[in-house]
Amino acid sequence: MKNHSPSDEILTQSSFKDLALALAKAPNEKKALEIIESHPLMKDPNNWRPYNQEERNWDRIGAQAADPIPAMAEKVTNCIDAVLMRACWEKNIVPSSEKAPKTMREAVSRFFNVSEGNIGNLARSQRTALAENIQIIVTGTKRMPCYEIIDQGEGQPPHRFGSTFVSLGRDNKEKIAFVQGKYNMGGSAALSYCGEKMSQLIISRRAPALRKIKEDELWGFTFVRLRDPKGTEVLPIIEYFAPQKKIAAFNADSMPLLPTTKDELYSTCLRFGTYIKLYDYDMGPGARSVELGLNNALSQCMFSCCLPVRLRDTRVEREGTWERTFSGTDVRLDDPEDEEGRYLYNEGYSFNLNLPGIGNLVVNALPFKAHVNWLGKIGVMYVRNGQVHHTEDQYFFTDINFAALRGRMLVVVDCTNMAKQLPHLVFSTARDRMKKKHPAAKKIMAELKDAIKNHSGIKELNRLFHEENIKNIATDTQEIEEILGKMMDSDPTLAQLFGLGGALMKKLRTMHGGKKGRFEGKRFPTILNLEKGIKDGEITIYPGGIREITAITDANNDYLSRIREKGKVVVSPEMISCVCSLSDGLAKFKIIAPESLCVGEELQGSIGFSDVMDFQRSMRLALNFKLKIIEKPATNPLPPDNPEKSKTPKEECEQEPPRFAARPNLNLPKYVKVEKDDEQYTRFQMTEDDGFAIEPDPDGHIVVYVNMANKHYIDFILRNRSLRQDPIIEKQYIVSLLIFAVSLWQRAKKNLSESENIVRQASASYAQISLFIVRILGRQSMVVENPTGAIGAEED
Repeated sequence: MKNHSPSDEILTQSSFKDLALALAKAPNEKKALEIIESHPLMKDPNNWRPYNQEERNWDRIGAQAADPIPAMAEKVTNCIDAVLMRACWEKNIVPSSEKAPKTMREAVSRFFNVSEGNIGNLARSQRTALAENIQIIVTGTKRMPCYEIIDQGEGQPPHRFGSTFVSLGRDNKEKIAFVQGKYNMGGSAALSYCGEKMSQLIISRRAPALRKIKEDELWGFTFVRLRDPKGTEVLPIIEYFAPQKKIAAFNADSMPLLPTTKDELYSTCLRFGTYIKLYDYDMGPGARSVELGLNNALSQCMFSCCLPVRLRDTRVEREGTWERTFSGTDVRLDDPEDEEGRYLYNEGYSFNLNLPGIGNLVVNALPFKAHVNWLGKIGVMYVRNGQVHHTEDQYFFTDINFAALRGRMLVVVDCTNMAKQLPHLVFSTARDRMKKKHPAAKKIMAELKDAIKNHSGIKELNRLFHEENIKNIATDTQEIEEILGKMMDSDPTLAQLFGLGGALMKKLRTMHGGKKGRFEGKRFPTILNLEKGIKDGEITIYPGGIREITAITDANNDYLSRIREKGKVVVSPEMISCVCSLSDGLAKFKIIAPESLCVGEELQGSIGFSDVMDFQRSMRLALNFKLKIIEKPATNPLPPDNPEKSKTPKEECEQEPPRFAARPNLNLPKYVKVEKDDEQYTRFQMTEDDGFAIEPDPDGHIVVYVNMANKHYIDFILRNRSLRQDPIIEKQYIVSLLIFAVSLWQRAKKNLSESENIVRQASASYAQISLFIVRILGRQSMVVENPTGAIGAEED
């Protein structure tokens, strides 16, 4: 090996610094690869090492995040971890010691003096100042942007790169309670979305308080890329630049890696921390700008953010919009400084799923004033430490017959307190999806559905939203009924179709006696009085049994779910499980007895509320009881729902009404005409191609939302001048779509999770030809008589 003189070493370090800066300034992957090919050290294949020191690393890296947005969120999570680690060391606390914080929120509270560890308690200007610790800079082009992710965290010296940035599965953070990134995948999930060669640049320097040896003062840098298989190799290999099997290192007080303005890039210095550049990162067409896309994308995968992130887009053309602060979805939904932009309809509904062997999961159901576009189709989020680990789409609500809540509610299941052994079994290592076949996952999803559909407040809200949705329901249905009636007389199959589904024309439910009085609660409850469920101080229950306790309280509905000064349900002893919900002055506790208890045992217990401040936990308001374990009662088979005498075929024939004699009830589905500027157009995310959307009402009948802005319908009217003023054309268009909608729903409802796609695709296809079919039907006299003769008019 050639020996280098001190002057050669200085030249080498200077060369590495210039090389690192040149790669950072490269506008795209193509330019970065050109720089590599032109540099003698970087183009030498002997100066590259396999990622994680594994020749077969593609299997592990390529099988991570299935979506680029969660992969990006993983990078942000690593930045938050790094900043918290730096702050911990600066307080002279060993992160793995007993003195260290036990949660991320506690760490934020202690290290950054944030009340309750919740950045939602900070003023907007304070969050923006704190966000300077973590930044995402967008450079490059609109179509293929580069993302530069920068944190002023602990940083890593060159000799630690191999065990951190370019490693997989190490236990670096496993014993540290207040960080999230414990799988140690190095944020490698993002590589799959970095250009054709998975190019990523890493530059880092150790924070001053963490430096122990002279080498810790150096900057290190490496470049990660995909190498195609060679010779007998079958799979590609992810490798990183390591000249002479070491990370390239150089000395410098700072590196100009930050922008000052959108036009002055690489002009502000970074003195320590980590800079990562993702070249040509394919975030998807909707997330390629900070102003709308990236901010919204992060909102879908980081419900709460322990530390804020500054987002800067250097490509914007308008002044004043190139930067903003991301503080988490929870803050965005209910920012007290943004009264006009607040999204929540009310304070929401909160309850606990206290599941034996799984843990205490806090559920917050947040209703919106209107559809929130930037949440996409998400209906349910499962989160840990604020990061979304799994989502369910809005058909979660349709599945439990609360369809009016789709687009108007977000359910957040906080799994932070899940039993220690479960997260890695229930969620993927990429933290972007749930393993639904795991018994614990099945249990959680089943209990969540049951709790939501049996929650009286949410049930009433669904009905209220449904009434809002159909406020423009069509009432001039006489002509529609006549058209359908004649068609039914002609075709019994069609009549049979509309007989399915019951009386769809029943009147809307009205609120008797006017509007209900609005519940006026208190931010901190002062009352918790038993209403029912405990008799003479005792609860009799069998092992594993459930008993409901109802109490009167003055707690606000959001007492257990709000962002700031949130309360908790406390159960004593902890072996008793409890599920709690609040709704307009009623607190409902479901007590679940441990299955380990024996008949005859008695147990003193209590349930109540605690105002949680400074991470203390004490029961301020409580209901006390004695749990008395009894033998499980024998169960008798339930009587049939309709204990009628079976009818003979003759009796059934005699009772069958005459076929369509007077057509007293055509079972016409309710329908709403939707224009482009209507709320329902936005809620169903309609396009000009869609014909209609279908939604079940609270009684299980369907409402058809007919798209009057369909481009084929509008084009038909425009091309037929003689028909433009004829109201019968609109009726024929609606009739045609209603017939198809009812028929389609019989098939689509069997698979609700796919029904939206089925309806959208089928309605778009049918809408193209619906009016042509109606014109043919018109010629066959299956429509209302039209004296103008417009049905058969030729196109102009």
